[in-house]
Amino acid sequence: MTQLMNDDKEIGIVSIEKKGKQFIVSFTNDCELNITPDLMVEYRVSLDKRYTKEEFKILKKDVSLSKALDKSINHITYKLRTKHEMVEYLKLLKLNEEEINTILNKLKKLGFINDSLYVNSFKEECIHSYKGERYFKYQLKLKGIDEELINNTLYNEMELIDELIEKYQKEELRLVEYPKQKQREKLFVKLTSAGFSTSHINQILDNINYDESIDRKLEQDIEKIMKKTNDYNKRVTYLLSKGYNYSLIKEKLEERHENEI
Repeated sequence: MTQLMNDDKEIGIVSIEKKGKQFIVSFTNDCELNITPDLMVEYRVSLDKRYTKEEFKILKKDVSLSKALDKSINHITYKLRTKHEMVEYLKLLKLNEEEINTILNKLKKLGFINDSLYVNSFKEECIHSYKGERYFKYQLKLKGIDEELINNTLYNEMELIDELIEKYQKEELRLVEYPKQKQREKLFVKLTSAGFSTSHINQILDNINYDESIDRKLEQDIEKIMKKTNDYNKRVTYLLSKGYNYSLIKEKLEERHENEI
């Protein structure tokens, strides 16, 4: 009778099947677990092994954590992640705080999480993609990097000035249809969104040679607005919105008026 009671309280193993790098283990409580070789050894899994309910609960938890660790390694191998990003990922796996900390510690020991390494890698990425210091720091904050680490990382966007002048000189060639002021405005917006400081943006823009052969384009826009309205002020407003200089607009409109007389 005592033996029967013990058997009822313990959980045995029905079958063990190797599948790939893991083992599919079926238990007498109708539970099936995919167990890694290291856990097979740690828990001495064999057909004659029996576990108390508490022992089985611990085994099941470790199997779950092992699975979460494998998923985390796959996630971080695909792309370098910060500690904060991994915490958010582990939350999606429905792990509690204790389990998350366990996985994070294992990832750190294995060298998969290193925020200092991440910052240096991201810095190189930003430099090669012509991003400014503001963009660099803002993105790191979004990724949960410690503020002290961010502030202690030197990011000298001045080193990019000469390359940026050359890069945006080529970019200006795509904007020749616009007046100089409009070209400058468009380049300013691009450099601002790339995270550069206003002083450095102006330094870059001041060193670009702008194509100002816009007479034909201005004439086309004048033709267009004159067909839409006879109102002088509306014509001027429209042409100003296109980026043309007021004195040039006035000069061209007066020429038109004189020719019409």
